[in-house]
Amino acid sequence: MHKLMYRLVLPTLMALCLLLVVQSAGLAGPVPDGLAGVPWGATREQVKKIMIEKGFKQENVLPFTNEPSPGLVFYGSFVNTMCYLQFSFKGNSFYYGLVTVVRLNDYQPVVAASNHFISLLTEKYGIPDKRESYQSDSPGHPTMPYNTSWNFRDSASSDIYHIRADTIDSLYWTIGTKTSRIFQFTLSYYAESLGNMLKEDGL
Repeated sequence: MHKLMYRLVLPTLMALCLLLVVQSAGLAGPVPDGLAGVPWGATREQVKKIMIEKGFKQENVLPFTNEPSPGLVFYGSFVNTMCYLQFSFKGNSFYYGLVTVVRLNDYQPVVAASNHFISLLTEKYGIPDKRESYQSDSPGHPTMPYNTSWNFRDSASSDIYHIRADTIDSLYWTIGTKTSRIFQFTLSYYAESLGNMLKEDGL
């Protein structure tokens, strides 16, 4: 009887373990708890206080657009790199952040920043779930990292999070008769489950 039960239960347990492994595949280890010390769900007032205390300068417009930001934008040093940090809200809750390193007519600092951030993230979160690159038509034809991403599921709450890094060189900025090429590295942090909950709640 015991042998029969063992034969019946063991395959079931093995199948369950396999299912758990498959479900967790592609979901990296530690879960991001926010951006630059700002926790998910922080209010606009809390974000301002934290960022100003860290020495960041608040900006009124998005970089190289002169368009007002629907969220909050700051400029300063983040992990030893000068960049813009943008915080987006639903209602008054932070759920999406964007780090932007941007230069005019010079791709090298942007590619260096890309490699720097991706290296730090890989060290912290492990090998990315996805990593792509493309050959730029810029002088020197550098290989530009593109769509490097990590996906996370909180083991306790099952909440989903994403981090994605992109390098872009297809933007242009014109002032008067002068047109400059914009090289841009972006790093997005997204609390998907929180964003969906706020949307469902109508916030």
